[in-house]
Amino acid sequence: FKASILARKFIFVGEIKWVADTMKKFLIIGHRWDMDIHEKIDFQSDTIERDFWQIVPDKGKLHAPSGIDYFVFNKGLWRNIPDFIIGRPGFDNWLIWKARRRRVPVVDATKAIQVVHQNHHFNFHNLKQDPKIHLEEEGQSNSRIHKGRILNILDADYTLFNGKVNKKADYDFKIRNLHRLPGIYPEFAILIKMYRRIYKLFFKPE
Repeated sequence: FKASILARKFIFVGEIKWVADTMKKFLIIGHRWDMDIHEKIDFQSDTIERDFWQIVPDKGKLHAPSGIDYFVFNKGLWRNIPDFIIGRPGFDNWLIWKARRRRVPVVDATKAIQVVHQNHHFNFHNLKQDPKIHLEEEGQSNSRIHKGRILNILDADYTLFNGKVNKKADYDFKIRNLHRLPGIYPEFAILIKMYRRIYKLFFKPE
């Protein structure tokens, strides 16, 4: 590997280390950049590799928060995972729900880690259309398993940026979180909804 490739790998590992040094348990997720790529890219070339990453914000499109393509977590975090079909909708969103349910910090690393997903057709594995939009049998199977117990990147309660892990504390997130908590802890749904009403009444953004 050339220095540029190793440097990017060290950046990825380095960002993860910031989280690992801060938390005993964690789940790191983030948005991906969807991008049309029609030619081979020689990442062994420092110049080509550098130019590629520089054009991503202009040529790529940040994917919706419902799609999570990578997960980083500490060893032993997951004990029993249901029989989801990997690569079909729902299983990734359930992982976020489960982490929040277990009070494991979920860290959004979008601003720290840049990930590119090459746009492609869906004419493979008997798929004709985007399985996230048109649920086929395997997607429906996942849906029956998670039963709506799903979250997305916006429900991460921490962020990673400039080597710092920060807990989300803005008003918009707090309100969103108060709407999600009954689904995470249904046994406390009534109390959470009561608190949410009080919070909205007495705590408003300046």
